[in-house]
Amino acid sequence: MRKILIGLIAFVIAQTDTAQSDEQQRFAKGKELFETTCSICHSIQMPLNKNYDQQKWNKVVNKMAEKMKHKHKHKRLDELTDEGKGLIVNYLVNAIPPKK
Repeated sequence: MRKILIGLIAFVIAQTDTAQSDEQQRFAKGKELFETTCSICHSIQMPLNKNYDQQKWNKVVNKMAEKMKHKHKHKRLDELTDEGKGLIVNYLVNAIPPKK
């Protein structure tokens, strides 16, 4: 019984570490996309001064992506997928918690 309990605890810990690692990877990828994509048009400090919630960031990121796509300033802009925009929003929401 003790071996089963220890095995179960080890499994839960491993799953928790994997979930944290996945979230850390998503955060890091979102930060990278934010810095490389958003800095094409403006300083990355500008958005870091905002305290938006997830809904507002979604609107802002989608609006900026559309502007960038139409200006064709950089080929990579056409490659910003919905997943990429989601990663950027996830980064912004977690890096700059909204004001309560």
